[in-house]
Amino acid sequence: MRRVAALVLTAACIVAACDPIVGTPPAAIPRNDCPGHFCEAYTQEGTKPQCSAGRCEAGKPTYPYLLVVDVPTTSFFGAGRSFLLDSRSFVGAKGTPKCPALTCLQLPPLAIVQTSLGVDKSSAAALGLGVPSAGAAPAAAGTTFVLLPPDATEKRTAQDIGIPVVDFNSDLAAAAGGVPESSAEIAPGRYQRIVMPQDPGVPPIVSSLEHVASGVSHEDIVIGSTGYPLDEPPGGRTRLAHLSRMGGLDGFRVWLEDAVTETRVSTVHTLVGENASARTDTVNQNDGSVLRANVNIVVAPPLDSVGIPALKNGILQGVGFNDVVFPALPPPARVRGMVVSPSGAAVSGTVILDSQEIALVPPDRPVSYMRYRTTLQTDPRGAFATVLPPGSYAVTVIPSVTTALAPLRATTVTVASDVVLAPFVVTELSRVSGRALLSDGRPLAFAEVVAQPSVVQPDHPDALARLRPWLFPREARAFTDADGYFIIRAEEGTFDFVVTPQPGTGFGRIVSPSRKVSPPQTSSAGGTADAGSPDGGATGNDVGTLVVPAPLKVAFAILDPSNNPVPQAVVRALTLPTGHREYVEIGSALTNAQGQFEILLGPVPR
Repeated sequence: MRRVAALVLTAACIVAACDPIVGTPPAAIPRNDCPGHFCEAYTQEGTKPQCSAGRCEAGKPTYPYLLVVDVPTTSFFGAGRSFLLDSRSFVGAKGTPKCPALTCLQLPPLAIVQTSLGVDKSSAAALGLGVPSAGAAPAAAGTTFVLLPPDATEKRTAQDIGIPVVDFNSDLAAAAGGVPESSAEIAPGRYQRIVMPQDPGVPPIVSSLEHVASGVSHEDIVIGSTGYPLDEPPGGRTRLAHLSRMGGLDGFRVWLEDAVTETRVSTVHTLVGENASARTDTVNQNDGSVLRANVNIVVAPPLDSVGIPALKNGILQGVGFNDVVFPALPPPARVRGMVVSPSGAAVSGTVILDSQEIALVPPDRPVSYMRYRTTLQTDPRGAFATVLPPGSYAVTVIPSVTTALAPLRATTVTVASDVVLAPFVVTELSRVSGRALLSDGRPLAFAEVVAQPSVVQPDHPDALARLRPWLFPREARAFTDADGYFIIRAEEGTFDFVVTPQPGTGFGRIVSPSRKVSPPQTSSAGGTADAGSPDGGATGNDVGTLVVPAPLKVAFAILDPSNNPVPQAVVRALTLPTGHREYVEIGSALTNAQGQFEILLGPVPR
């Protein structure tokens, strides 16, 4: 039978004029190994790569970087805490015999910050609180610690410039004598501390702690004492707001807030009647003898109200706000709408309506200091309904991720009365192409390419992602093919494109920051044009060639203050791209059982 089969196969080849069989090797992930691939072949700036432990390396990074060490919640030390380590502090440090500087980083002991809040007799009387018979009346307050960047000149928080650390909210407990006290165990560093009283009649205390050190620190904050006086003497007219509203102010509330962070900085008072007066007392919010800039007065409707905007008006530095009139408004309007795809199919998702101007009763013109924002979810038919104060609104439509459709931004609607809005049509995602190559010329196959939203979106330069996340595009990702080409379906916006080779290949991550992705192009036939293809005919959103060089190595063991290893900690490396003030993540790793990690980095992003 075998001889017959062989004869049949031979005959078939003669009839079909078989070509020689040419082997096609399976696609392989390129590896950084030497001397199989000579280090001299990597043409890149900086230190020339040399062979080290079987791979080509270009030494250690000479540029400044940060390491964020996220300790796991299972750790005996610092469970759930994040430590920010600056290379300018630990590179070249002396170290210890058990933790040599070249191979080891020792986390500092935690800082235990205890804070109590009280109000002295004169301030309590000015605030309309119960006057203590002696000393200061205690006030229960929670405390939030917001990490600040290492650079003391940077006015934003760590999160606002791309350092991924969350705020820390301290516990509130009763200390000796029954005085309420918050206690926080945090990593040493720079923080903004927000002491928020439970009693709205007591002003918050917002201050910067420039150097929170290891060990226990305790501060009894007493409003009215040296360092924490009320910003105006009792009866100061610049802090006494006279408010009026036709139809009454019952249940309305008034306070002051930071115009940038929207953090409350004053007392809150609930109003009664058609006309009311309320103190808006602050502590340490003065610039000299006058209220600092970037402060809004807020007059908000009752919490259970619908369709009534809030008044948010900026206060000119040093100018009082004695008379605040909540203007007359037309009746709220019932608004309905739909979200559909280009084919007209229903689309599920989120609709955010953010007022740009609110209409007043004629002849008064619309104003921008009245604000209303609402977030809606569409039903299975793509429909939504709400009640809005008449005015103009910026609309953001964010389709569900399962739809693979792009958000709709930069569109405005005007609402004058009850209305059914024209359907909001969301379009396809943009098609972004590029190629990843090694600096020795080999294509980087099967690497992950991530379009990571940039911290700053040029179309919304003043937006902070933690306050207005809907203005930022969502992350998108893809993998390169055997020839290093990739295509990503992404939203319109500005992204940092991150190329991460497969683990174990011996190559590091590179970042190409602040790359603009434009909306999909429309072809003359009415469809969506191809924004790029692996054949080199890329048009539109083409990020070009992203080159991955021989890596720089960062390798340390993470120890706790008692010289015990910290296993399973996430370590992230960040740096400032050339010409930028916002950090990007350039590498990450997980510590092993001995606390060791290794991160392979690229050059400074540019």
